[in-house]
Amino acid sequence: IGKAGGFHRISFKSNNLEILLLSQVKGWGYYRPSPSFFEIGFPLINPGNFGHLDQYPAEYLLLDQTASDAAKNWFSILRDKPIGRVKIPLQRLKYAIFERRNPEDAIVDAITAWEGMFSQAYETTFKVTGSLAKYLSDSANRPEMLKRLKGLYDLRSNLVHGKTSKDSSKEDIESIRSEVVRIGLNCLKKLLQDDRLLLMSPTERVNDLLVLTE
Repeated sequence: IGKAGGFHRISFKSNNLEILLLSQVKGWGYYRPSPSFFEIGFPLINPGNFGHLDQYPAEYLLLDQTASDAAKNWFSILRDKPIGRVKIPLQRLKYAIFERRNPEDAIVDAITAWEGMFSQAYETTFKVTGSLAKYLSDSANRPEMLKRLKGLYDLRSNLVHGKTSKDSSKEDIESIRSEVVRIGLNCLKKLLQDDRLLLMSPTERVNDLLVLTE
């Protein structure tokens, strides 16, 4: 991260996992990967494979001081924390944000990331959505969040099996894509700052949240 003209510029030689969370820093806003570069793989491996919304490549991204400080904080967390138990959700969220041109594919990847944080071999829907609801919401809002998470999880199942969803309009699907990615990132960020749960397997986290504490 270097400073230029009162802003901080970030070279895209940064680690892919760090860029994943940088993409959610408040202030990123106008910038996102350009679909025209997806065919050659992950667009941030080399400078120049990242674009503004106008599709033109750009080597640097300008952030203000607040966004720069937030980015550096996440860089430090991802550098210093043991992330072996969250590599799958990191990878799947990276796909959902940067590589999937089809929003339905992105939804599948994002919810697979949920499973990479909380899952067991049986009663999968309840274990995944129940764990997320308990981890991310307070008791007052938990029933509503659980209902929504189950609906999103069912939508993923429909997409995987080729069923048509009532939320099939482009606007609805794009909105759902943003929602499921946001949920995944919120959970991932919390896990990365939770030294106890971070070291657990997805199954151990389910047991801790839904079995041992009930």
